[in-house]
Amino acid sequence: MNNKNHHVHKQQYKIKSLALMGAVAALTAMPVIALADFTLTDDSYVSSAQVKKNFGKAAFIQVRGTTQTGYLKFSLNGAPTGTLTQAKLKLFVPKRKGTTGSLSLFQSSTNVGEMTIKNADLNIGTLIGDATPQLNQWVEFDVTDYVKESLGNGATAVSFVLQGSDDLNIRLDSKEGKATAHEPKLEIIWDNTGATGAAGATGATGDTGPQGPTGADGASGPVGPQGPTGADGASGPVGPQGPTGADGTPGPLGPQGPTGADGTPGPIGPQGPQGPQGPQGPQGPQGPQGPTGADGATGPEGPQGPAGADGATGPQGPKGDNGLTGGALGTVVVRYAMQVNPGNNALVVAECVAPEVAFGGGGAPAANSAQIVRSLPLFNQAEVAANGSITPNGWGVSWTSSNGNNPPTPGQYTVYVVCAAPNPG
Repeated sequence: MNNKNHHVHKQQYKIKSLALMGAVAALTAMPVIALADFTLTDDSYVSSAQVKKNFGKAAFIQVRGTTQTGYLKFSLNGAPTGTLTQAKLKLFVPKRKGTTGSLSLFQSSTNVGEMTIKNADLNIGTLIGDATPQLNQWVEFDVTDYVKESLGNGATAVSFVLQGSDDLNIRLDSKEGKATAHEPKLEIIWDNTGATGAAGATGATGDTGPQGPTGADGASGPVGPQGPTGADGASGPVGPQGPTGADGTPGPLGPQGPTGADGTPGPIGPQGPQGPQGPQGPQGPQGPQGPTGADGATGPEGPQGPAGADGATGPQGPKGDNGLTGGALGTVVVRYAMQVNPGNNALVVAECVAPEVAFGGGGAPAANSAQIVRSLPLFNQAEVAANGSITPNGWGVSWTSSNGNNPPTPGQYTVYVVCAAPNPG
């Protein structure tokens, strides 16, 4: 990297013990994946309305129903060793007309250059799949089986044909469209993972920790129901009644006189004796619950319990990945590269130091809105040119915005590479 243009810090963590190195490998075990793009050699389109015209210089690929058909060809030369696990064709849509229709991708045996191809040259083979393209977004097709079959047959190139349905009328960026840099891509993922190695034995179980403090008292329960009303107490005794006066001698009965006026009401007679107690009435409703009492004081901490017995040895773990070929590993180093505000799709690189070999890596964005566009191993180009070596010596990652058109969110972005040097002994 150019340290004049980028602020880069590098950190090294050396692991001297092979046992500790095995533990780190178990925690960070991952398949060794190689990512690569096959080279786009030709992209154009043909028209059934202009059968003799060539559109190889156009900055776009026009697809309109079945009258204007797209054509792509990629070179398969230089494929790395390993197992092809995924092949994906990606196309960018800068312009679309019409509201219905889908984009169909076909195999093709056409092997004509973009500057000479015309309508009669195009061969349309087996349908690979359909997709609904969206404006200013990438449309993707899984072409793994087609590319894998072509490589297995020894083909040096693979071709595709694009057609639309209904009123679909779109433009796709071509490699001649320099303003956008959204040329068609054939992204390939190779699996170079070795066989899984045996896992180490499980360590002994540690001692039981001390007993924790006693928890606080729980809240008081609700108030119980109100008891029944008690019986009424006995009434006091009635005072004695005074004696009745003696009757006078009755006089002779005189004539009945007129009805006299009502006399003055006599005094109220004394209260009669108290009647027997009536039956007890029904129990009244339960009163409201009283307020919750305050929490009691925390009790003293109990004594520490005795240490538990050692647990049984766990079963043997699954077989781990094989290490790098060429003898036991020496020092394992994780190297970092950090860059502030990288450009859109700009590759940030973390490099191993000779004779170290890179066998893994990745990157971390500064914000959730950033997307990793590429994460792949790097090679010493001078060494490749000299002896054909493809041993990786670094790792590179690039980011873009959530819509793929702008630089990622400002901030610090980190790339790491895991390097290992052969054991000198």
